[in-house]
Amino acid sequence: MLDITSCMTSDSETPFREGSEIVDAVIVGGGIAGLGAALLLARARRSTLVYDAGHSRILAAERVRELVGFDGWTPNAMLTKAREEVLRYGAQIRSGIVTKIESRSDGLFDVFAPDLTITARSVVLATGLIDELPPLKGLRKVWGRDLRICPCFDEMKSGTNAS
Repeated sequence: MLDITSCMTSDSETPFREGSEIVDAVIVGGGIAGLGAALLLARARRSTLVYDAGHSRILAAERVRELVGFDGWTPNAMLTKAREEVLRYGAQIRSGIVTKIESRSDGLFDVFAPDLTITARSVVLATGLIDELPPLKGLRKVWGRDLRICPCFDEMKSGTNAS
């Protein structure tokens, strides 16, 4: 039988506290994947810190499609709701970027941001994708709206608008 108590320490069962020496998890990426990971960890009483650069790819779409519980929502509304859930369980979300992550000889990680260095037991990379658009005049204006990112996810089906 596996003894899971050997994998936990008493200080790892507390929500994130400002000034904590070590956190259980730093999540790099505040999109829906990063927030989903943060929700799972925070509900399990792991001290969790999310870094959100604010550039979620879903923001280019007008509506969220084919994501259970959020179908038809605006991306901003979905992310706001997800953030509220994560915060309710004690995780912290910071606006900003992580500039470097270094593994340590003791199995921990030093996570560097411009204003702070955090030591973490684990790191989740949920940075998503960045679209590198060709330099075409007006493309940024229509990207995700008239020019679709994903024909399934952002409401197009077989040439017809499913919204």
